[in-house]
Amino acid sequence: MHFFNAPAKVAEEDLRQAFAEVGAPDFVKILQFPSRSERSSTGLLEWSSRNEAMDALALGNHASLPNPDGGRPYSLKLCFSQGNIRDSDKQEK
Repeated sequence: MHFFNAPAKVAEEDLRQAFAEVGAPDFVKILQFPSRSERSSTGLLEWSSRNEAMDALALGNHASLPNPDGGRPYSLKLCFSQGNIRDSDKQEK
């Protein structure tokens, strides 16, 4: 699943906490893309099953992430991605 509109230096633990707070399943793989701006970050997340990914999308889309600069919180955006995280790129749980 593709994520975007997260704080520029969002930590993996922050994303895990955001999903936990809304009762969504925890992801098993993460790939954060190099940031192209200082405003937000993007990347890929994977779950152990399609059903868990669908639950995470339904519960976690638009989850609130704190703004490290103290401004308005970020609204995490999620959408399905066709690709998987390659083993050479992944950061496992």
